[in-house]
Amino acid sequence: MNESTSSYLALLILLILITSFIIYIHVRVVKKRKDDHTEKERFLSMFGSVIEAQNLGLVIWDKKDIVYINARIIAHLKDAQIDIRDRQQVRKLLENPDSNLLFYDVLGTIKEKANVDEDFTQVWTKEIEKKFIEVTYMRKNCIGLYYNIVTTRDISMEFSVIENKILNELINILSEEISKDNIDLKEIGEKIRTLLVQYSLVDIFAIALLEPNGEIYYPYFKYGDTDDRSGMRYSSERKNFTRYVIDKGMKTLIRDSKKNGELPDGYRVFTIYDKAFTDYGVPIIYRNISRGAVLFEKTGVDQFSESTISLFDKVASIITLALSFVDTLQEVQYERKRFFELSIKDYLTGAYSRRFLEQYLEKEMNKSKRTNRPISVVFIDIDKFKEINDKFGHVYGDVVLKTFVEVINRNIRAMDLIARYGGDEFILVFPETDITHAHNVMDRILESLSKEKISISFGIIDATAFDSIEEVYKEVDNRMYGMKRRNEGC
Repeated sequence: MNESTSSYLALLILLILITSFIIYIHVRVVKKRKDDHTEKERFLSMFGSVIEAQNLGLVIWDKKDIVYINARIIAHLKDAQIDIRDRQQVRKLLENPDSNLLFYDVLGTIKEKANVDEDFTQVWTKEIEKKFIEVTYMRKNCIGLYYNIVTTRDISMEFSVIENKILNELINILSEEISKDNIDLKEIGEKIRTLLVQYSLVDIFAIALLEPNGEIYYPYFKYGDTDDRSGMRYSSERKNFTRYVIDKGMKTLIRDSKKNGELPDGYRVFTIYDKAFTDYGVPIIYRNISRGAVLFEKTGVDQFSESTISLFDKVASIITLALSFVDTLQEVQYERKRFFELSIKDYLTGAYSRRFLEQYLEKEMNKSKRTNRPISVVFIDIDKFKEINDKFGHVYGDVVLKTFVEVINRNIRAMDLIARYGGDEFILVFPETDITHAHNVMDRILESLSKEKISISFGIIDATAFDSIEEVYKEVDNRMYGMKRRNEGC
């Protein structure tokens, strides 16, 4: 029998048991109004024994009053600062569910459903005083009347099942996120916090990264549902709890943030709210470098059990593994891009290589002939470049070449291309551009180059009139040298 089937059967048995009790109360007490205390007490005693044997806390109420309540649910809820026997406190909690951070979702659901005439069931898992309590709320129709039922059950011994659920879900979350092109740590953090809050494991969850400049950056940091501080940064001078975990590279548990907030070497826990928190920080370490921290915090003193801390360690390990994977993947992608660019670009100037130029030009020439669109090609030679090298040296000559390419790139479109043909000779390709517009671009380039005291000669042709790249090179080269001769003759 699998886990879901077992849970379903347990809930079904519980429902049958409670329904039988409600029917008895309804028939014997509500309908017949028969004052048979002996029989009633005997039934309640038998019913209570069955409930106790199931380790269940139970309260049942109708529109007017509580029908049944046992000591176990009183004890379970007392640990959560709820006295279920105090009608005034319960009424206030139902009116304002957010006033109880631990049970706000349960209280909100009861507030929404308690007077709705339809069957309803929902289950939560809560960590209360280091115990895991399964809370079930049911709205049930019995013989024409609706009853509200809340059960509590200590499932601390079943924590391994909860842990596996959380870790499996966490792996699914991270697997889905890291498969995307852009990793959003804020979105990942929100999904993880939602998962942990579902089991009342944390109130606050944060992922912090150490920046190269020493700042701590929090891609995700959330206090409660409404106080989102994601994106904040702290300078290297701020010696807070996060920096302590990162700098020391060790897991750190603070059982009481108010009493134990002072840490060694001048570090301290900074509290935003005037409350005591239990804080647990785990460093993000890979390649033997502390790169950040994962923070788990909960309102109250000493709130984390050993089982919970063990789970947090596993959560942090999975997050660390995911970040390490993403980091490595980005490095591989960067190196791949760098090697690709080295293969298609001139290492000195950043202009495209002659080999890439020929592939690009052939593709664009074929395209222009199919679409009957012009394509202009410009051959450029830097005037008196040999004299520049001889007079000022090759280092200065390299600076001239790099400056030349930078000026060209500032004056052309993203779809245009500049390639180094050889030495101080370069070729520009202007797709979908006629000779007139190409001349206009060259006028802008000449004006910009003059400010850098760089002079050039160039020739322009419409490459659609030629059948091969070799013919293009020959013709545009002839025109460039014609301009150079005119310039030298001036």
